[in-house]
Amino acid sequence: KKNVKKVICPPKVKNVMAAAFCGFRDLEEVVFPEQMQKFPEYILFSCRNLKKIVLPLSPDFTESCVAMARCNRIEKVELPEGSRDYCIKDGMLLSKDKKTLYQVFVTGKTVVVPEGITRIATGAINATHITKIQSVRLPSTLKQLDRDAILDEGDYHLSSPSRFKSVTVARNNPFLAQENDCIYYRSTGILAVIVGTKKSMTLPEGVRYISDVHSQVGKEIERLVIPKSFKAFKTNQCLVKGIKVKSGGAIEFLSATPPKAEKKGEEIPVFAGCFLIVPKEGVKAYKKWFIKFENPARKLTTIIKGDRACIVEKYPDSEILHEETRKKYGF
Repeated sequence: KKNVKKVICPPKVKNVMAAAFCGFRDLEEVVFPEQMQKFPEYILFSCRNLKKIVLPLSPDFTESCVAMARCNRIEKVELPEGSRDYCIKDGMLLSKDKKTLYQVFVTGKTVVVPEGITRIATGAINATHITKIQSVRLPSTLKQLDRDAILDEGDYHLSSPSRFKSVTVARNNPFLAQENDCIYYRSTGILAVIVGTKKSMTLPEGVRYISDVHSQVGKEIERLVIPKSFKAFKTNQCLVKGIKVKSGGAIEFLSATPPKAEKKGEEIPVFAGCFLIVPKEGVKAYKKWFIKFENPARKLTTIIKGDRACIVEKYPDSEILHEETRKKYGF
């Protein structure tokens, strides 16, 4: 691993194993085989001096969100001659028609997505790869963000701090609107991006739906308030694959009627781990809702104070933690 400055993969190779060049700290240039497609996890992890990459003909980063973790010094990216579907512009991997952004390689603290881009693919803007990224500016032409199009370093390295401080969209974008720290689709009201900037946040009334196809970056949210105008979660496991709050945090619904939800999709074996705060008259309905969409096996307990109620999952040996958290939220 030491003193290796350049790697040229044999042209007939089609697959490279995960972590193949992990920790090659002196590596400055790598030439990947033309027929390789998917980038395996950690293939260039912590190659801190990497400056140049020659990509395969059809590179695919959508399933490898930590392929180039902490590669902050990349200066040049090239495609081999004959690449039919992709091009490089300003250190970014784009579709040939320059409408889809697939990967950012070269940037400063702020990623400026070029005008003309209409779609951002999964993991295209990735602060795990380039840890100096702190903000993103989205263009007026952008129509679509794929699931986790924008990734924070804390998403994959739990010991690392979240990097993002802001994500903004051009005011004249006819497809996406922005209120506070949320970006959503104008025509549907579906959330596209939420940036955690404060411990307690309120969804804007323009956000009427949350699916599992969005990006959540920035600080951990401890308390999220969902207004009466919110209509539905377009996902199962609403509080795991929808918006995530810190374990032991709270989601407060202002409507006495639970939002609708779609019970479909692959389930993640993770509990919500948060409190529900709801209007007192909605307790029975929210308990049924929680059991149906989050965890049918979990027992719940309720504390009522004034016109609000707190619904809590029962955990063994957690009464002290629950008492501290209840007091924090006024229960």
